[in-house]
Amino acid sequence: MSKIDEIKAQLSSSKVADRKKGAKTIGKELLKELGDDLWAAYLKQVNIANSWEAQIMMINSLGLIRYKPAKDNFYKICLENQEHDMITCYAAMAYTRIMRTSDNDVSPVFALFKFGGFSVINGALRGIAADKLILQKEEIEKLISLVEKIPQKHEVGYSDLRIGLACACAGWDKSLVSGFLERCFTSPDKELINVAEKALKKKYSDINLI
Repeated sequence: MSKIDEIKAQLSSSKVADRKKGAKTIGKELLKELGDDLWAAYLKQVNIANSWEAQIMMINSLGLIRYKPAKDNFYKICLENQEHDMITCYAAMAYTRIMRTSDNDVSPVFALFKFGGFSVINGALRGIAADKLILQKEEIEKLISLVEKIPQKHEVGYSDLRIGLACACAGWDKSLVSGFLERCFTSPDKELINVAEKALKKKYSDINLI
């Protein structure tokens, strides 16, 4: 059995562990030729109760391979704006990846800021960090301004919304981001503080959720 056939078999398996494994491999190895198969598996997965872990694995990989037929579905999830929801977070991240017109295009992220709540913005910002987007000065300043206008709520069990942006700052001009990163030190979220400290040293943190 070829590797492609093996992954197809995993996606159609009755075992959720197999489906997750197949989905993860597609994203990790950017197997765009399996986009249709992964999409079909995802559409079946959404109808299975308590299957959010498999769903986010599939959503993440569909985003990584920039599978365009998924964009409307993921945008609809973003519009629903579930406040603290992993599926929404990953749908936002995947949507921004799919909608990019270039490797460093941040315009889809700004589009989500127009209506996005915590999960939507969290996913969009984490996508910028995970893909190490290099932005223009004006884009960096706009992004920091938008994020800092959002009231910071520190709820037990939830990370600080600024983590994705703080991580992304590692790749940007220090003179543009040092003020923002230093303001992150006032957060009670220890992970954010660690991410900000590393970013000031031009080091990215591993903040991927899967």
